[in-house]
Amino acid sequence: MLFFLTLTQQCNLRCLYCGSSEDTDIEDLLPHPRNITFDFESIKKLAKIDTSKDPEGLIICFYGGEPLLKKNLIEKTFQLLPKETKYCLQTNGTLMKFIKPELINRMDTILISVDGDEKVTDANRGKGTWKKVFVFI
Repeated sequence: MLFFLTLTQQCNLRCLYCGSSEDTDIEDLLPHPRNITFDFESIKKLAKIDTSKDPEGLIICFYGGEPLLKKNLIEKTFQLLPKETKYCLQTNGTLMKFIKPELINRMDTILISVDGDEKVTDANRGKGTWKKVFVFI
């Protein structure tokens, strides 16, 4: 069972194609509110889902906006779910160097998005973005 948890619609970048450029009213474009609140009792219920017929078990993918802006929610989810739970992170990669290695090491999969080479990525996401990502990698 794969679940995507959208932790926030906020992002630390202002990508041109995302609708968050300075001249756009982002609230009109987002399908969810910027600040998402969680009922952690509902997350606990995920731990009780019967995954015995699913060879992958329970997989949680942290998604956003930029989910690393809400690392406290990631850490709380780790505490609530069984240790067998697998985790995935979809990130723009620019905040990786600020995250504790213990948190990163709990991820089974990390998906880092870029738009192409340095010139293309920086044109879409802001000057210096590509280097912020690839310094970590």
